[in-house]
Amino acid sequence: MKNKVQKKVTLTLEYFKNKVSKDKTVFSGGVVEPEISGLMIDVREGMHFDLESEQLVRNGKHELHIYGGRKDMMEFGKYLIALANYETEDPNYHDHFDNIKNFDGEDSVDIVIYQPKR
Repeated sequence: MKNKVQKKVTLTLEYFKNKVSKDKTVFSGGVVEPEISGLMIDVREGMHFDLESEQLVRNGKHELHIYGGRKDMMEFGKYLIALANYETEDPNYHDHFDNIKNFDGEDSVDIVIYQPKR
């Protein structure tokens, strides 16, 4: 069993003011989107090492590799905590992050993140 180390962190979570239409079909507000221009996401074909053939072989899964600088990772983590704590009447609240750089620098990935159900 590994020894755990704890570090206390103070965060300021940022939100836009909520507004809801009278018929509750239009919602505005939300979590302030993080500055994550240096974040990179690479979607790769999953592999495992086959002992019999002594080769890497496809395992039929996909792997999501997330890279970025310290600031990008901290901002993205803060965003996820803010999303989990966001109070809204919108039953389907989600945010789009478009054109996140792929590791090869040529492709990009679009991500849609949904608020967890309460």
